[in-house]
Amino acid sequence: MQKLYSLVTIVLLAIIATVHKASAQPGVGATYIGDYSKMGGHETVERDLEKGNWAYRLNNLKNARYTFILTMKDNSTREVHSKLYADSVNNRSYVMDDQQKIYCSQTRRISREDGSRQITGIATDSCWLFKIVSGKINAYSFLSEGAGTYSIAALQTGNSAIQVFDERELEQMINNNPKAMKAFIKRDYLKAIEKYNADN
Repeated sequence: MQKLYSLVTIVLLAIIATVHKASAQPGVGATYIGDYSKMGGHETVERDLEKGNWAYRLNNLKNARYTFILTMKDNSTREVHSKLYADSVNNRSYVMDDQQKIYCSQTRRISREDGSRQITGIATDSCWLFKIVSGKINAYSFLSEGAGTYSIAALQTGNSAIQVFDERELEQMINNNPKAMKAFIKRDYLKAIEKYNADN
């Protein structure tokens, strides 16, 4: 009977050791699993933001609530306190007003106060465009606050038509400027535009 108890104890200890070993991530101590996972997650988020379309980026970037004034198609105005949202299915941005979606295509423009400055976005069929860089190259964002490279939605040179942002076209615009190209190679497109504008 004593031998049977000893055998059962040994088997139970072996099972516990196996379960504990399987719960740890190979090659990483149990205490570091959280930090290791965060590192991999950050790289994945960066990659997804870079490859994602504007609607994906809008829904995944920092985007605060503001009091916006909407100028509707009939020139009436409407005040809403909302974030900017993206309807990925219909490829359109909107704000929420008492559970009602108001799409950009229903408006002429959107604006908000930022201290003494007024920030205005022009309405397109898909999103509102806010100018975030002015100069020889104008850059527009689908957000009303700065959110870096991933918020660039459109570009414009001089008084030409506003075009959807394309990194290859940006490269052609700035490739004769070494400082701008240095930022471009690092995929910091906003800084690349600012460097180019500073020299032109």
